[in-house]
Order: sequence, then C-alpha cells, then structure tokens
Amino acid sequence: MGKSKSKKQISTFLGLISFVLGIVALLLFALLPMLKMTIQNVGEGTLGGFGMIFGGTVNAVSGDVSEEIDGIAVNVVALIAFIILALGLIAVAVGTFKKSKIINLVSCLLFVVAGIMMFCVVDSSLNAVISGLVGMEPGDFGYDTAVSIIKELANPSLGIGAILGGVVSILGGACSAVSALK
Repeated sequence: MGKSKSKKQISTFLGLISFVLGIVALLLFALLPMLKMTIQNVGEGTLGGFGMIFGGTVNAVSGDVSEEIDGIAVNVVALIAFIILALGLIAVAVGTFKKSKIINLVSCLLFVVAGIMMFCVVDSSLNAVISGLVGMEPGDFGYDTAVSIIKELANPSLGIGAILGGVVSILGGACSAVSALK
C-alpha cells in the first residue's frame, strides 16, 4: 500500500516537472532569438522568436544595435510547434491530475514532436522573412535564387531560443513518459 502511494506521488511530481518544463520551453521558444545570421565582414544578427512565430514585427539585434522589422509573414513550422507544445501542456495537466497514463504518453509525444519541430525552423524562418519583406512566395520566379543568396550571404542557423526550447521540450516529454510509466 505504501509503495503504491509513493509511486502516485512520484508520478504526480514528474507530471508537474513536465508541465513546468513545457512552460519554460514555450517561453524560451517565443521570447529568445529563433534565427541567427552570420554575415561575413559585418557580424552576427538575430531575429526574435515571438515575431517569427506569429508574424508581424521582429526584433533584429546585431551587436549593440536593435531594430524592429515590420512585415514578417507567419512562420508556419514555428506556429505549429508552438500550438503542439501548448496542446502538450494541456495534456500533461489533464494527465497528471486525472492520473491517466495514456494522456501522459500523448503529452510526451506532443512535447517531443514540438521539440523536434523547433530544430527545423531555419528554412521556414527564411520563407517567412522573404514572403513578408520581399513579397515573394515559394514557386514565384526568382524565389529559389533569393533563398540561396540569403543562405550564402547570411549563413542562417538556429538561434538560442529554438535550441533551448527544443531541448527543454524534449526533456519535458521524457518526464511525462516516466510519469506515465510509474
């Protein structure tokens, strides 16, 4: 009897840790830079997460200079990752308080998928920038050339927000899986 109660407490504790890690991942992904660009002979610059997810205005930082860039299109991959992570948060909350192993496994899957998607936002971020600022859409004449030029000149890579958000989201999924298996 004592072991069963202890296992339930551990499962609840791991569920709460998973929930907290999910919130942290969501905040890291949305608030820290999502895209980093390294331009030769100029320096590095970053594009903020929130504007890259929902479109609109992005905070671009290069050294001590910070500038708001308007007109960024919605980053579809980042938006889907954000929504999946939010659904994972709801699932882990329900699974923890209802003591449902299946819902906890679903939340694990949602956290891991969202974390993996956070590592895949570079190309979709470039698409959002080009679509919003230049007005070109995939399939338009010269679009592929514009993307290849930006990739060559700016050397885009994942920003710290996407990296940390993805890692923390996957850790939250692992906690949720262990919670379900207890």
